[in-house]
Amino acid sequence: MNKLYKTTFFIYISLITFLAFIPSNQVVMVFPHFDKLVHFGAFFVLFLLLDLAFKGTVSFKALGILILYGILIESAQVFIPYRSGEVYDLLANATGLLVYFLFAPKFRVRT
Repeated sequence: MNKLYKTTFFIYISLITFLAFIPSNQVVMVFPHFDKLVHFGAFFVLFLLLDLAFKGTVSFKALGILILYGILIESAQVFIPYRSGEVYDLLANATGLLVYFLFAPKFRVRT
């Protein structure tokens, strides 16, 4: 099962990276700032998959690395003509990571 989680994690992070660099179509806004919720959810799931794939990775180091990944993605988008890096996207990414970081240990089964 651990191999499945690792494979899923690497596919997911590749998908996020791929989607960050391709032209984005006009997304239908279900409500204002819907894209920020998508960023939040995507990075929350990213940390979840990292945690499942590599046990014991809910740490400040993992949080920092994933936040750095989000910064790199948003920074790179500034240099792509059809994309734009946004501070609020970065904040949504970091918030998704931080929420997982803070609450994941609370839901673990204690043995």
